[in-house]
Amino acid sequence: MASGEVISTAQFIKASGRYARTGLGRINLYALFAEHARDLINPQGRAGIIVPTGIATDDTTKVFFGHLVESSSLATLFDFENMGIFESVHKSYKFCLMTLSGSPVARGDLAFFLHDVAELQGDTGRRFQLSPEDFALINPNTRTCPTFRTRADADLTREMYRRVPVLINEVTGENPWGVRFMQGLFNMTSDSQLFRDNPGPGRVPLYEGKMFDFYNHRFASAVRNSANAQRQSQQQFSAPDELGDPKFQVTPLYYVDNQVVNYKLDNKSQYLLAFKDITSPTNERTFVCAILPRSGTGNKAPLIFSEKHTDHCSLLTANLSSLVFDYSARQKIGGITMNFYLVKQFPVLPPDRYDAADRAFIVPRVVELTYTAWDVQAFARDMGMDGAPFRWDEGRRAVMRAELDAWYAMKYGLTRKQLRYVLDP
Repeated sequence: MASGEVISTAQFIKASGRYARTGLGRINLYALFAEHARDLINPQGRAGIIVPTGIATDDTTKVFFGHLVESSSLATLFDFENMGIFESVHKSYKFCLMTLSGSPVARGDLAFFLHDVAELQGDTGRRFQLSPEDFALINPNTRTCPTFRTRADADLTREMYRRVPVLINEVTGENPWGVRFMQGLFNMTSDSQLFRDNPGPGRVPLYEGKMFDFYNHRFASAVRNSANAQRQSQQQFSAPDELGDPKFQVTPLYYVDNQVVNYKLDNKSQYLLAFKDITSPTNERTFVCAILPRSGTGNKAPLIFSEKHTDHCSLLTANLSSLVFDYSARQKIGGITMNFYLVKQFPVLPPDRYDAADRAFIVPRVVELTYTAWDVQAFARDMGMDGAPFRWDEGRRAVMRAELDAWYAMKYGLTRKQLRYVLDP
């Protein structure tokens, strides 16, 4: 279909009024047919369809899926990984068997990451149920479907959300951290004319997501691999002796003018809280964030700003870097992109859950884990600590991370048994 015909067809669909919940934004045929199937069902009928799993998880179809949830029309949704089902389609593109009901269903029957329908037989622990109230609790902004692997994951996540609210609730307007997001400072494609290959006066590094890890802004340098046409920017991991040198800095692929960075940041902060945009629920860590020096960041290293008290950056970093938080993030991401709408709906302890003793426990540990090089001295000073960077000591760092993980597991209300499950599901 020619591009002009595509545009005119999309305009016709949007203006027709026929597809009130899927004829929005970017038009996708499978969503239109799903809404059509729902509209054709009589009160005693059901419709079973095969559609991409994005019907339940994507932001573009949230209005339609939210309607299915609120009207109790979702009977079943069984998600399958595309392992040889549709051989001409990439294996990362998942499909689901979705059954819609003409009469209300109290709790939809769900399962994700299946490989064979035989996994649905008997009580394998793969199937779970969610009510409309559960969707509103776990994903209040989008009412999209969390992708739990097991019933145990669904039950534990539901408990966590009953104790800890989402980061930003767009329904109630609650944003206790005063958080706002920024899609990095530079687009790696459209802003390429601003990039420089070499350092120089007035230039600062351009950080990419691959260059940092949690509590480590010097995780890897970005090096060029001309032999890889698809991914020329590759990682060169920092050695232990390099991390032990507080003057050591990772090398980026590009540099940018500091004046441009200042213009984009508008003097908001002398350091940045960034997270990796590209991830996967199968990675060792699904959500990875770090404090970076004031510098350029690419669009795959989005930024989080908090308009509250200065020590909130430490508290927020600690929460977002905890194992229990990472577990909750792993339940919510179905693809490889850490979209803002996902992050907004992760469970995060609000500032009023921290008292003076909590701050005294958390902030010094976050500073010691972060302030291992001179280029993030501004962060340490903002947290009320001066002096030289802390020594990079793997053993001590492991202990401090474990202490923070245990503190947050307790605050999220996990039992010892539940924590063991999070560590080894």
